Amino acid sequence: KPAKTDRDLGTSYRPSQKGQGSEFVLDPAVDRWLGDHRPTWTVPALPAMSMVDLLIGASGHDVPVRVEDVTIHRWLPIDGPCRLRTVQTEDGWRLDAWRDADRADLSRFEPVCTARISDANPPEAPWEPLQGDAAENPYEAAHLFHGPAFRYLSQLVLSEQGSSALLLPGQGSVPAGATHQGLLDAITHAIPHDRLSLWFEQIGDDAVAYPYRITWMEIYGPVGKLPLRVEVRPLPTEDPRFPRMAFQAIFMDRVWAQGELVEICMPKGPIGQADPLSRRAFLENREWVYQLGLASFADESATVRPNA
Repeated sequence: KPAKTDRDLGTSYRPSQKGQGSEFVLDPAVDRWLGDHRPTWTVPALPAMSMVDLLIGASGHDVPVRVEDVTIHRWLPIDGPCRLRTVQTEDGWRLDAWRDADRADLSRFEPVCTARISDANPPEAPWEPLQGDAAENPYEAAHLFHGPAFRYLSQLVLSEQGSSALLLPGQGSVPAGATHQGLLDAITHAIPHDRLSLWFEQIGDDAVAYPYRITWMEIYGPVGKLPLRVEVRPLPTEDPRFPRMAFQAIFMDRVWAQGELVEICMPKGPIGQADPLSRRAFLENREWVYQLGLASFADESATVRPNA
């Protein structure tokens, strides 16, 4: 059976476009895999690891490769065709997205992600897996929002010391890009983003975290079709709004990717604090869920507060 091509997967994703000022368009009607990445269960957004993949692809740097000071300047919702460009700067590489303004003269490219790219160091020794009982599937339990294209994680052990997970490369269908971006994204699926109080006592249950900055990451290659083992460990964190963690992805007893990630904690709000399955039903399926929403309920009346 022939391997699927990017076109079979429904994508115009071309990270191999190299050089300063390379422009391209991502369109969820063509790049259908983007529809399976909806951080709020509503609008597709470009994954952080895809931003990194685009910058590495534009740089022309082959693996092994190291990225440092990866900063996600803002979310990039993609609910229609989105113009992007990669630009080489004095310090590294930058991904820009086009913003249409009401006045044509104010429309412009704006920064989305920046990174420095260089040669990788030799990989560390693989970490030992954590021992413990298997945790519930985070996709089925609605702790994660990812659709089928991104569902590479098949097993998860979660404890106060960190997490161990198993990724199946053939289980998802995100275009590989320059660095197997779907597998890189799936490394973060082993993080309990909505339950970080398990790892950090300073973080309350009313917060949810999203990737914010990659301090450094090294990617080695290649990776085949056999399972990858992912290890994530919390790191000492001074500011509880920005929890730090280290990770490794291990393929056949050798490190395939490793690095340090910083997340940013955001208030869950009344919808975010709901039961995960109820939240998914309300946001993704547009189902009515009793007393779930931005309103306050009393008897038979509901009141919506500004900025709720």
